[in-house]
Amino acid sequence: MIFLMASFSLMVGCNSNNGSVTTKHGEHLTRLSDDARFVRWSPDGTKLAVITESSFLAVYEEKDGGLRFSRYVDEETGLISSRSLAWGADGSKLYYFDYPKDKKTDEIIDFERGKVLSSADLKSKTRVNIDSSFFQFIDHVDASPDGKSLYINGKENYNEANSSMFIYQLDTANYTNVSEQFGFSIQGDSRLSRDGQLLFVNAKIDGEVQGVIIELASGRHWVISDEHLAEPSFSPDGRWLAYIELDHTIMVIPTDKKGDPTAIVHSDIAAAKLDWSPKGDRIAFTTANSNQWFTSYLYIMDVPERFR
Repeated sequence: MIFLMASFSLMVGCNSNNGSVTTKHGEHLTRLSDDARFVRWSPDGTKLAVITESSFLAVYEEKDGGLRFSRYVDEETGLISSRSLAWGADGSKLYYFDYPKDKKTDEIIDFERGKVLSSADLKSKTRVNIDSSFFQFIDHVDASPDGKSLYINGKENYNEANSSMFIYQLDTANYTNVSEQFGFSIQGDSRLSRDGQLLFVNAKIDGEVQGVIIELASGRHWVISDEHLAEPSFSPDGRWLAYIELDHTIMVIPTDKKGDPTAIVHSDIAAAKLDWSPKGDRIAFTTANSNQWFTSYLYIMDVPERFR
């Protein structure tokens, strides 16, 4: 999803002091970093994985009452896909897409073929390419809560008209394209709920893109929005979905039916990517940089009580 960029300074209308930010709308935020493009909470909500502007992979951990930068876990290529990041179920591994390197020459094998599924192990401090299948575009990656599979939304070839949803079995290293089971084409952003029971997708139905919830056990689906919902993320109980509007406003919408969305962070802060903590109390998000097509700041916000 390409966001409309506004010609503003990120801090216009904001007061900042020691990482604390209050917007002109009265929203209280904590700024953690000025080097972030994509963010994902660990399953226990105590860590943040961040893809930086340099496309390195970093981890923040709870320390001294707040989240603090801990270390880089992958600085090998500096070309990690900025939309592909998922934690393993036990919080010890991170999955993402990166270019493979030739072990002898230490050079990228083939830029044109695309990226392959990779992982970083936080305990052993190693990173590996775990599959040789190439993807030229990745939209989202989610891990199932049982730790057995990954849900991968992407394209093996840029020329494909629609994205596809693949389930990758980690034990057998097998991809299965499940898109045809849905009965509609996928149009960009998707997200798996924390319990693995619901899948949100943007789908083209009767020629229009709509936000759709799929109940995976039954295959039943329903529309919750008549618009494309960018950067979706479920609340831990699955009752709410946070997403980002075209003007960079963070919105929350109910997931059981069509409902009116509520703005929880207004557009002047320029939100770009987000993730809802599995503890339910916080949302981490990055912001758009007005000078280039990247994101920059990393913020934490407290979720309003009515959505917890």
